[in-house]
Amino acid sequence: MTARVTVYVPIYKVRADYIVKQGRTWSAFEHMVLWKLAQERATSVELAELSGVPLRLVVECLIELIGVGWVDIHASSGRVAFEATASGKKAAALKKLPEDTRNLRRRDTLCMERITMSFFQPEDLTLIHKDKLPENAFVLRPRVFKLTMSPTGSVDRLYMKEDETFEEWVDHRITAQRLFASVQISGDQVEGLPQYTSPEFRQAIVEAVIVAPNAGDDAAADEVIARAETRLETEDGYSYAEVTTDDLIVGGPAHLSELKRVLSDAKSFVVVHTCFVGTEAVRRLLPDLEAAAKRKVRVDLLWGQRNEELNEEALKDFRAAKAMFDKLSPHTKSYLRFAETDTGSHAKIVLADSGPHGSYEAYVGSCNWLSSLYKSVEVSIRLREPHVVATLASALAFLRIPSSTKWTKDVYRLAELRNECRRANARSDGPHRVAVLRDHEHLAAVREARDGANASIVAVCDLLGPAGETSVFVPMRATDRNQVAVTLIHNKLAKSVSQEERDRAAAALAEVGIKLFAVDQVHGKFMTWDDDALLITSFNWLATTSNPWKPRGAEIGVIVKGPGLVGHLKNKFSEIAGIGSDILGCQA
Repeated sequence: MTARVTVYVPIYKVRADYIVKQGRTWSAFEHMVLWKLAQERATSVELAELSGVPLRLVVECLIELIGVGWVDIHASSGRVAFEATASGKKAAALKKLPEDTRNLRRRDTLCMERITMSFFQPEDLTLIHKDKLPENAFVLRPRVFKLTMSPTGSVDRLYMKEDETFEEWVDHRITAQRLFASVQISGDQVEGLPQYTSPEFRQAIVEAVIVAPNAGDDAAADEVIARAETRLETEDGYSYAEVTTDDLIVGGPAHLSELKRVLSDAKSFVVVHTCFVGTEAVRRLLPDLEAAAKRKVRVDLLWGQRNEELNEEALKDFRAAKAMFDKLSPHTKSYLRFAETDTGSHAKIVLADSGPHGSYEAYVGSCNWLSSLYKSVEVSIRLREPHVVATLASALAFLRIPSSTKWTKDVYRLAELRNECRRANARSDGPHRVAVLRDHEHLAAVREARDGANASIVAVCDLLGPAGETSVFVPMRATDRNQVAVTLIHNKLAKSVSQEERDRAAAALAEVGIKLFAVDQVHGKFMTWDDDALLITSFNWLATTSNPWKPRGAEIGVIVKGPGLVGHLKNKFSEIAGIGSDILGCQA
């Protein structure tokens, strides 16, 4: 094949947030040179001969040691020698030379090709939107339908200065999935790619053209989008687990009882993240919080509300609640820490080592633990699979990482918890598959329910707002009504929605077979489809959409696929909410 062929490669455009360590770190060789000069003077030539290292590297090492004040130069009788200073001798005696580093957070944009998962800088590719592809374009079918940030290729493409090293990922997400890279093939030569392109990727393109040299694959471009829109691919993937009906917490009193148990049973730590903070809830929980602190249990109380967005009454209530913590004794406050800054997140999470024999457990759901009056119908789920707990700890750590200053103690503790849980062996099988969802992944779950349900879909939340039209109503209208019963339940109306507008929406939905109900006191947020998939979350399905201006983790939920849970949740919710079991299609 000698003809020149233009090939279009499917691309994910990716936003990556990551931590770099900036500053000087010292090698064992530099420590060895400093130790030698702390014993006696020596010339650079003597040091090179003694160590067997090229003279140039020795000179570079000496320049660095002189720069920090650990080595002085002595010239006499035509001989230039080096000797450790007083501070250099102290440093040389240490097991490891002290580092002058700090962690910084960075953000970059990368492109991942969806054939072999190699990464590129966007400016190194010729990118074309799907809508601008020429007719009968030669489009390679994607082999990858999930973003995976490999520790090698992706890190190599990140922006870092000479004195910086990559530490860890904070967040990474797909920002565009309708893009293609234009590449030209002539024989076995590939043009239009940068020099650092892997041989594997080049070969994959050439082989695709050899197999089908005249292909004009119209369906391939559509597959790039179709599978990405109908399959829910979570950032951290699914974990095998066993979830029982006892792990489903339904009702306000049940949540209060469970939080008190966690504070009582925790062995060393409890982390509570709530969106709102109120005086009545804090006053009720304070004896339990203080009792945990007296047992030397570290309790970190994190909150998400942004005070500039609160009205005067709510802000006054928050300040009164915070004042209760400020009045505690110094000893109690050393264990019971109320965060000084908000996270901007609406998530509601509890993490603790309060499980059997001090094991880790996490709660995710709708309950604002530090503001709830525990009278509403709340829904949460308890999880004990270590890899799921690790993902939740990582999500909370991300929310607490400051933009420029050093990490706080609670961030380090969450990072340690995440690392410890990830070192545990993941289950190779189990009755359930569990994944943590963040932000826009909730809307992908709605689409998956739309395309995957065979019998029923139920979506429940607190508020009904205008965003529900795009986030839930439209996808549900696309469901085959002859087979799937769709039920939507809300409690209150958003301020921007009138009762008349709500009634018109209900009538329009009824025409296409979707039932919309208003149920008092409901604050739980969950969705089920058929008898084997449920999602419990902080996300208001019928009122909000994923907000790109909010932090990653502004909404957090858990999806569980497997038997034995959906029916129990529907029955329990119907009983506590006081609605007919027929509304949710409950089974006796």
